[in-house]
Amino acid sequence: MANVTKTSGVQAINQLLITPVNAQIAWGTDSMPSGALPGWFLGSRAGYPQLNEADAMVAGVTTATGVIQAMARVTSALRLICRKRIVIYFQGNGYRPPRYNTNYYGAWTEVQSDQTAIGYFNSNPLTMQVPPTYVQPGQTLRYADVQSYANWMYGTNWWGTAGGPTVQTLTNTVCHYNCHGNCHGNRGRR
Repeated sequence: MANVTKTSGVQAINQLLITPVNAQIAWGTDSMPSGALPGWFLGSRAGYPQLNEADAMVAGVTTATGVIQAMARVTSALRLICRKRIVIYFQGNGYRPPRYNTNYYGAWTEVQSDQTAIGYFNSNPLTMQVPPTYVQPGQTLRYADVQSYANWMYGTNWWGTAGGPTVQTLTNTVCHYNCHGNCHGNRGRR
């Protein structure tokens, strides 16, 4: 297999690491589950930006150090694109929404939404494993080495083939009383 040049190194990182991860993003700042908090998300569903040749590379035939450092930086950033569970609770005091009945209840809480998906979040509590050494610093990097690193990331590293494990459950409680009160208040003013 051929040696990696600056251009082919960037293309390999984009094709083997960034593009496949970005393609799996379901949630981001531009698409959140109802009731989710905007502060939970770092980026949009467009995902992590593609690298260009100026990104931490050296001119000419690239040594292992430049490409491996760029790949490590990208892999670390891609940790924020992960699988999380978001549970939204609906809470009230008194009458429940009409889908139940008109009987009075005391304080109540129910699950409004319970979803798990891959999103571009602002945190990931998992620690990334140290990547194996495919080449020594200063050696010329082969495309097969870059591909081995990508395979490691998807296979034995935290990400895995399906977005990694569910790393965290985020919860938010939405109060029914405010919505219910505002709704009836608006009807009375019409």
